[in-house]
Amino acid sequence: MQPHELQGLLHRAHASERGIRIRTSSPQLLRNKLYAIMREYPALSGIGIVTPPVNSETHIWLVKKEQP
Repeated sequence: MQPHELQGLLHRAHASERGIRIRTSSPQLLRNKLYAIMREYPALSGIGIVTPPVNSETHIWLVKKEQP
């Protein structure tokens, strides 16, 4: 995925009610790339990257963090 596509995923998660699920062949690689994008854009820091309890080898979740 290109950086603009990764940024789009983060924006989709940020705009959603709770977050989004992403299917991927390499969850760890995608996680690392998303963290790199998040460091560049602090406005997206309200998104957490979560390994789901089921299908963890093919999916990751981008979830909105709870606001205090």
